[in-house]
Amino acid sequence: MTIEAELKARVREPERLVTRLAAWAGAPGRVEVYRDVYFDRPGGELSAGGAELRVRTVTGEAGARTVLTYKGAAVRRVLRRLDVADADLTVELYTDAVTRARSRI
Repeated sequence: MTIEAELKARVREPERLVTRLAAWAGAPGRVEVYRDVYFDRPGGELSAGGAELRVRTVTGEAGARTVLTYKGAAVRRVLRRLDVADADLTVELYTDAVTRARSRI
């Protein structure tokens, strides 16, 4: 069984955060542009059931790729949203979350 887990944080200083994450990763990140097109039935049955159907095109240095994705209703979904003003704290939170997630696999 797959469990999807996300940790989202609103970032007030994106440039500083990108610099800190590049230092943490030991390399600069890659820039990708996502274009999503979502589909549902006329009565909204997919979204009402917790599902989604989308076509995602990702464009980056390596070119473009397009993926059709259907996500069924999550059996268990862990989602955390934070509003963090400090880029250093954001990096620490993500690092801690990744470490904890890996220890459970």
